[in-house]
Amino acid sequence: MVGGLIAVVVYFWWKTASWPVVAMVNGRPVLRYEVDRALYKQQGEMVAEGLITKALVKQEISRLKVRAGDSEIEAKIEEIKKSLPEGQTLEAALTTRQMTLAELRDQIKLQLQVEKALADKIGIASDEAEKYVKDNAAYFSKDMTAEAKLEQANQALRDQKMQAAIGAWLEELKKKARIWRAYSQSPTSQPQ
Repeated sequence: MVGGLIAVVVYFWWKTASWPVVAMVNGRPVLRYEVDRALYKQQGEMVAEGLITKALVKQEISRLKVRAGDSEIEAKIEEIKKSLPEGQTLEAALTTRQMTLAELRDQIKLQLQVEKALADKIGIASDEAEKYVKDNAAYFSKDMTAEAKLEQANQALRDQKMQAAIGAWLEELKKKARIWRAYSQSPTSQPQ
């Protein structure tokens, strides 16, 4: 019985790569608990808040039944590849960010779903784009056509409005949610 229990525990640790001992120093173990505690002190609250936000977004996306197709995800990946500096591969960029291609796909999928969920909140009047071009004329290349400037202005305005809509949407989701936290929040956070 005890041998079977030990075998199950060892198998769990092996499969989850969460060994309770992460190192041995002169015969003394350094426990995963110690590592976790040290990491949590450094950035734990920020990471926990990020995971809470991600969970809220996924729940709302699921409730709204918003989908992002594989072709849309692949198109975004191709855009990213084209935007990389010459000679840099996507794999190298991902390695630098300590991210896998599967994680990138998941991130893009969630981003596309959020954008679709909020698309009706983003509207740009033609005079807004024209005003943007006029107010930011110094930032446009002199050899750009008026049409290209308007296209770039529309994209910049769309991005600005999307970021504002996402921020407001996340705040609303957090206000409506019942969130229990097992850690103390920073003074600027409100208890949930």
